Amino acid sequence: MFHLNPYTDTVPNGAGGGTPLLPERLKDLPAERIATCKRALNEGFLKIVHGRDVPFSIWEDFYLELCADVKRERERLGPGWNFVVAQAVYTRQARDLIRDQLGPDLSLVVLDVDKELQAERLAGRFDMPASAASNLMKVCQGFEPAVEDEPRTFDIKVTRDKTVVDVLGEVLACCIDVQAGTSG
Repeated sequence: MFHLNPYTDTVPNGAGGGTPLLPERLKDLPAERIATCKRALNEGFLKIVHGRDVPFSIWEDFYLELCADVKRERERLGPGWNFVVAQAVYTRQARDLIRDQLGPDLSLVVLDVDKELQAERLAGRFDMPASAASNLMKVCQGFEPAVEDEPRTFDIKVTRDKTVVDVLGEVLACCIDVQAGTSG
């Protein structure tokens, strides 16, 4: 969405690329890709933040671009590579589109987290004061949880007593189960 190079060092907040102040941006991107991402941000995310409905077409174009990027990288790197894309996919409809584009081997992990806890953890991730959490709650809305009939989709309940390491362990366990063929 922000055109950051995914192959450089990760900044402390997890956004990826370069240093915390000057992340390395991708260059020479097609104008349509830039416009699609800007539209998803301005007409999608910013509307959700204000509690408004967003037509799926806003997300559809964005996720088609995201999937096209993953496909290009798969082709460029060749077989044997796995990808992790950290993206808040708001709806089941968007997850279905991504599954359709990237194929049956795709696994999705949906973090099911209370808005208050999510806001607190975001504030901590970005070194914001605890008082900022109440303002961040508006960015923690609009998510649809995963449901049982979604193939290879794992719903992980994030609770206050689970640390980031605990949640990561659950995510990795899902991936290991899928690789071993014992789940999903």
